[in-house]
Amino acid sequence: MNMDGNEMARFSSANTAARATGCNKGAISRCCRGILHSHHGFKWKKEVSKEKQQATQAAKDDVCAELRSLTDAVFKLISENEKLKDRITDLQDKAWLEIVVNKRKDTIASRAELLAAVINITLGEEDASEEVDDHGFVKLLD
Repeated sequence: MNMDGNEMARFSSANTAARATGCNKGAISRCCRGILHSHHGFKWKKEVSKEKQQATQAAKDDVCAELRSLTDAVFKLISENEKLKDRITDLQDKAWLEIVVNKRKDTIASRAELLAAVINITLGEEDASEEVDDHGFVKLLD
């Protein structure tokens, strides 16, 4: 077809078109595959049957549906991973609190003192005799 989009002729193959027009067969083929826009002042297009167009579209739709499904699965895994991280952090916090409370139980006389100690620990006001390691666990010092 010419540069205005008007069909000039039809050929059965790029080879036939090249022989009839004197154009380069490879360049015609690259135009038909969308690599080149034009060659020798002409636009070259490959004719595709309706059935092949429909089959190609159906395959594209299937791939898109599969991609959407995989994307949903990835986002679900990410969400579950975040929930798992939060749960691990909660368990670490509970373990840390239990270690500190058990350590202090022997020295605390009443439930009120124990409750005050738990509140202080939870608010981050632990004794100077305790250090927290890199994982958030209390190092018990003698």
